[in-house]
Amino acid sequence: MDLQEKTSQITEVMKKTKEDWVASRPENTDIAIYLHFWRGDDLVVTLQCEVDRDKAIQAGDIGAMGFGADTMAITFESFHSNIGESPLTGERWRPHEMQYVFEAEPRNAVEHWVDECITTTAHERGGAYILASNGYRITGDKVIWTEEQMHISSDDEEGSAAGVMFDYLQHAMANPTIEEKIAEESKTNPLSALMGSLVEDPERRLFHTDMATLTSLNDRGLIKTALVGAEPGSVREELLTERLGNDGTWNVTQV
Repeated sequence: MDLQEKTSQITEVMKKTKEDWVASRPENTDIAIYLHFWRGDDLVVTLQCEVDRDKAIQAGDIGAMGFGADTMAITFESFHSNIGESPLTGERWRPHEMQYVFEAEPRNAVEHWVDECITTTAHERGGAYILASNGYRITGDKVIWTEEQMHISSDDEEGSAAGVMFDYLQHAMANPTIEEKIAEESKTNPLSALMGSLVEDPERRLFHTDMATLTSLNDRGLIKTALVGAEPGSVREELLTERLGNDGTWNVTQV
């Protein structure tokens, strides 16, 4: 599964999440911030965070390292426009100006200069990325999807994919994983070498680092819930069942 397939998969899941949430007629129709982590083709952990940018990117930074993620994606509410300049100033959009036009400019309801959107940015080790944006409008308890935009690192010559969250998570995926850190430290630190040798089976070792990472995220108050994935019949599924029960609901607060 390549980066585009992973991004498309998560985009569809997040669109369905948005539709279901709006259908419940909540007071606030915004969904939470979601983080997804893959090792190879396996989606190993999904995190739900508060609508708090700083907490979400901290969770992404810790998760990228602790889960040994090859790919990480973050999904959040945002705004987008099909025009390159603000209709109010005639100049390039400034930070937060799209939100202002959407929320405070009455003409936007007719002109649709700015729409709300669900944005997913997916990041791979090595620097590849995709930014996917799905515009929407809400009518009653229904979500009406409008334009989809996608920027891929291989053809994003103008650097359209940018922003605080994007840049921070690109940097997070450039940092070493916890396994790489332990391996490097074990060359000079006997204690690190001993810790690295305590669990020789890779699948069991990854399980324990995943659990430690989830505990750290929970203790720091960076996440609301987590879903841990496992292949049916795998050692990982067995370990999760032993640790968290066999009801199929693995909640990070139980770790």
